This record gives sequence, C-alpha cells and structure tokens, in this order.
Amino acid sequence: MLPYLGVFFASSSLIALSEKIKKNQRLFFVILALALPCILAGLRANHIGTDTEVYLMPTINAATSSHSFSEYLDTSWYRIWRFLSVKDFERGFTLVVYITTKLLGAFWTKFILEMLIIAPTFLAIKKYGKYPAWLGMMVFYLTIYNSTLNMMRQSVAVAFTLLGILYFIERNKKGFVTCLLVGCSFHISGVVLLLITAMFYFIKPNQQLDTLFSRRVELQKVALILVLGIASLFSLGVVSSILKIIGLGSYVNYFGGTFHFVQNQFLSRFPIMLLMLISWYKWNEGESNARFFIAMFILEILCLQLTSVNIYSGRIAYFFSSVNVLAYPSLCYCRPQKGRRFFMISALLGYLLFYWWFYYGVQGIDATIPYVMI
Repeated sequence: MLPYLGVFFASSSLIALSEKIKKNQRLFFVILALALPCILAGLRANHIGTDTEVYLMPTINAATSSHSFSEYLDTSWYRIWRFLSVKDFERGFTLVVYITTKLLGAFWTKFILEMLIIAPTFLAIKKYGKYPAWLGMMVFYLTIYNSTLNMMRQSVAVAFTLLGILYFIERNKKGFVTCLLVGCSFHISGVVLLLITAMFYFIKPNQQLDTLFSRRVELQKVALILVLGIASLFSLGVVSSILKIIGLGSYVNYFGGTFHFVQNQFLSRFPIMLLMLISWYKWNEGESNARFFIAMFILEILCLQLTSVNIYSGRIAYFFSSVNVLAYPSLCYCRPQKGRRFFMISALLGYLLFYWWFYYGVQGIDATIPYVMI
C-alpha cells in the first residue's frame, strides 16, 4: 500500500506547492506531480490490474512482434473462455498502444495511457478553478486511481468525459467535440458524455441564473431524475431496447436480469451523504452547480446497484462519479470559517483513506494491492 500512498501524497503536495509559487516556476512542479502516478503505473507488474493481463499486455506483445499495423490488428489470443483480437478494441486505444510500443516500449505505453487519464482530470479541475487542485486530485487518487490500472480504456473515456463537461460549461464546442471523440475512440461508453451534458442543460438551462427560485426548480428536476433512475432499475428490458436502437447492442448482456439492492454500495457513500446534509444550506446557496452534483451522485449510487445484475454494468457509475473531484472539495469550501473548513477537509480525507483501504486493500477490487514492480 505504501507505494500508492507515497505517490498520492507526493503528487498532491507538489500540486499544492505549485499553487503558492511564482507562475514561471509552476510548470515543473505540475509536470513532476502528474508524472509520479504515471511512473507508478508504468513500473507495475503485469498482474497489477486484471485487464493488464487480459488485454493490455497481449496488445503490447502484438505490437512488438508485428511487422505491420494490419498484422497487429489481426493478432488474437485466447483468454480464459474466449478468443480476443486487437481489432476488437476501439481504434484510439489500439493506435496509441501500437505507436508507443513501437517507438518507446512497454513502460512508456503504460505511462502514456495513465497520462491520458491523469492530465484531462487535472485540467478539468484547474478549469473549474473554484477549489484547490491538490484536494481534487487527492479525491481522484483515493477513489479512482487504482481502478485506472485495471479498466484503462474506459478510464480514458471517463477522464475525457469529465473534461468534456467543463468544456460544455464553458460553451467551448471544439473542446467538447474533441473530448467526445477521443473518449469514444478508447471506449464506446464515452457517449455517456452526451447524456450527462443533456442532463446538465436540463437542470441548469441558464447558467447565469442562480436565485432561490431557480435553485428550487433545479431541485425539482433532480427529484425527477431520481424517479426516472429508480424506474430504469426496474425496467432493464427497456434499457436494453434503447441500447440496441442507438447501436450499443453489444452491451445488452450487461443488463440481462433483475437487480437487487446492494447495501454495501449505498453504505460506502453514506459519509458523503452526511457531509452533504451537514453543509446543505451553505453548499446549496454557494455552489452554483450543487444540484447538478447531487444528480450525478444519485446516478452514481443507482448505477452501482447494477453490479447485482452484472459486475461490468456497474462500471457506468464511474462516468457519474468523475465529477466527485469537483463536488467533494466544494462541500469543504462552502463554509468561510477556516476552522470548519479544516474540519470538513479532515473528515473528507479520513473517509477517503478508509474507503481506499477497504475497497482496494481489503476487498481487493481491481487487483492492484499489493503493488509489485516489473
């Protein structure tokens, strides 16, 4: 566990330091801070992260041994119960693996894949700009980082989804479309960005308007999203039909069955619910996107219930939880008093450390602990 915690602390500390020094000196510290978790990812053994052995290393080996890109795409291997082929994966992923492996080698392939997750996440946090970036990155490290060592393709899509949300808020169409295309080129589930931004526009059609009445209207819309989300859990057959219509029929098997309430997924988020209740008045009043954050939090919890149907279908929750790097710090900084703010940050970090230890360490989710180098 110590390699992870050491890198998390060092990276966050360097980011915090970069925010307190002269602008012309910041770039070095930021690059170093973002490189540390990427180096950790690059040096990991092949069994760290289940999908590292399932598809990353086979595609790296295929790139190493192939004499042409077409030969590389046609390479296949047998894994557990089926044959997999390089061409089965999205072209953005296969292209990055091919180029980086040919030019630089396996270490740099794993390093660059992780950087494609870390960099967009950090850029999104800086774009939001309301709260210290070190805290947002610490939220990322303690909730998502270990999963990125496993589900690499989808993690890139999630990172660019988060950045795409920020571009949407800024009304930067080129940035938004670029994030959508890059995300989908690594994992087709990146189309969730369209759903999230549509929901954002539904909740907050006028970003400049933030009055007591508008906040109440937004909360009513969040309540509607909650009702529709719960209804969807009881209508998975309808969800499957929609997936077929929009060209995502390959994911229908992930929703084949009935769900049952997963108590642990709810309880693991209960401390955050408590922080939201404690800070509700100030948070709802001071954070213009609080209602959107609540909607995303609700959808995260509802999607996690899908793990009772298929463990892989619950992964869609990562797209909604991506905004936690913005939402969690906002809970801590909604109070102006330094003493209360310090208490909220301490409580948040305490919860995140326990969550990370229990989720990744005790339960062994994503098979990343203990850390082993190549």
